[in-house]
Amino acid sequence: MKFKIITLLFSIALVAFPAQAQEVSDPFESVNRKVFWFNNVLDNYILEPVSKAYTWTLPKPVRSSVRNFFSNLEYPIHLVSNLSQGKLDQVGNDTGRFLINSTFGIVGLFDVAEKVGFEYHEEDFGTALGHWGVDGGPYLMLPLLGPSNVRDLTGTVVDYFLHPLNWAKLDSSLSDDVDYSLIGVSVVEVVDTRSSLQQAIEAAKEASVDYYSFVKNAHHQRRQGIIYDGLPPEAEWDDEDEDWEDDDWDDE
Repeated sequence: MKFKIITLLFSIALVAFPAQAQEVSDPFESVNRKVFWFNNVLDNYILEPVSKAYTWTLPKPVRSSVRNFFSNLEYPIHLVSNLSQGKLDQVGNDTGRFLINSTFGIVGLFDVAEKVGFEYHEEDFGTALGHWGVDGGPYLMLPLLGPSNVRDLTGTVVDYFLHPLNWAKLDSSLSDDVDYSLIGVSVVEVVDTRSSLQQAIEAAKEASVDYYSFVKNAHHQRRQGIIYDGLPPEAEWDDEDEDWEDDDWDDE
């Protein structure tokens, strides 16, 4: 699992679906907005300056290798999610990605698999629960971790124990030096993720009247898109409705 400080930033940059107005259950809005404010202040005064320095210091190829490395480590999370959903094609694809990038890609530093046709699919245990009809429940804005909901928070706990870095963190036999090194690796992951989203965050802040609502709706749409593999229920209904109209017209 990626330790995602202010993951609300993810929601803005990675939304791949039209920004439709959807009602998101938010009974804890007053508390959520306070947490959102805290996360935003933390981002403005700590994470953003550090990530900008990171971007300025490291050339793009190095940053890409860092990102590839962390992405490769998520394989156990993707594997369990795909298996639980019965997505055997993606199990084969993601296993191939992991093996190729771990070997020819030098422990995942280079995404060789993408170049030979093994595409990246984002999956986690929260999306698996959604696939099986578990409702998201109330929207939650979590300190440091960002936007979520009751279902995805449960999935996050499972993902935590599936991530290889966290296996090491939970190993009590490791020395303090190793523990500190693992914390440092997690910090690098957070900073790298934040640096990749700088332009998207700035654009979202400028374009939105209510930044909190924008992030909430964007997060919901993105999660729906991942759960339904890019075809949320609304889109499925529209397609079926169009097919029905075409058939009816042909019969006449």
